[in-house]
Amino acid sequence: MYKRKDHHYVPQFYLRNFSSNDSRNCVNLYNLKQGKLIPQVSIKEQAKEKYLYGEDDIIESKLSEIESSTAPIIKRIIETERFGSQDDKDQVLRFIMYQYSRIVHREKLMKQQMSALWGTELDDPIMNKGLSVKEMVEMVEEQLPYLQFLDLLLLKNSTDIPFITSDNPVVLYNHLMEKNASMVSAGWANKGLQVIIPLSPDYTLLAYDIFMYKPDKVVSGKDIVRVREQEVKQLNGLQYINAAKNLFFDESMDLEIVKTYIEQYQVKRREMQEPRLISLGSFRLVIGPEIRINLNITGCKLSMAGRRYRRNNRMAEFRHDDFERYRASRDKTVEGFMEDIRKGNSQ
Repeated sequence: MYKRKDHHYVPQFYLRNFSSNDSRNCVNLYNLKQGKLIPQVSIKEQAKEKYLYGEDDIIESKLSEIESSTAPIIKRIIETERFGSQDDKDQVLRFIMYQYSRIVHREKLMKQQMSALWGTELDDPIMNKGLSVKEMVEMVEEQLPYLQFLDLLLLKNSTDIPFITSDNPVVLYNHLMEKNASMVSAGWANKGLQVIIPLSPDYTLLAYDIFMYKPDKVVSGKDIVRVREQEVKQLNGLQYINAAKNLFFDESMDLEIVKTYIEQYQVKRREMQEPRLISLGSFRLVIGPEIRINLNITGCKLSMAGRRYRRNNRMAEFRHDDFERYRASRDKTVEGFMEDIRKGNSQ
């Protein structure tokens, strides 16, 4: 049986949407560390690692199946500006959650948080036994119930500035909690969640909490709103802040514009690498970095409930009461998994 050695953590079909050549096999790349544009790189060679999900090929095969089911749906969304059936929406949301969890950069950030919580170095044995990309992907099925009460909105670019993407394209945001100055906000189960992923130079997908936001559908009968220049710049800025190493875009993107995002948001990007440790007596909590740039999509404003909302004293609030019951019923959460690791290393 053939086994794939190279496991892509950003699907090739996705990056092809940002390719402008006839064969759609190349894309422009900007490497953040080198500060260098590399034009027309092979998509096949991007965002991959050998045996990222293990050598048994089980997870890679599953991800390939999800991609095969999702690619034609996204293609149809881009071509028709329509989402289709609820099953199609559910499939896209499932793909987005998997995409968020399969990024190599996610493992690094989680290790940074564990290091801050336990006062260890990143090369400590505890860190080496931390949650791997493979294990994060395996745990996605437990998180799928948290996709309930999200709906999709297509943001259409009405400017001459294309949308860009990155090697970490799924951004979790929460305008509701940003407005209410909450420390913890952008979790899959949280009230006010917004999930953002560019689909092409012309379209970005926004998943939003149906209770806290109300879209202004300017095109009758379609779940689509047009975004203005300032919003396009902010959405592109999110990709720069969230990227691991590389930005991707087509040939129509002006490199000087990309550099303006770097100049404007480089402090925010640095903040994303610095988990905050809060100590209350013997209680220690690590607040993971969250992106906050005062993003406000005018076509998807706070609903009446969102405008009336005032945060309480809880660290985070669930989008629905069912989520809290589900969380309590789970035998092993991510936190429990990490606690087992810590205890195992202390024995």
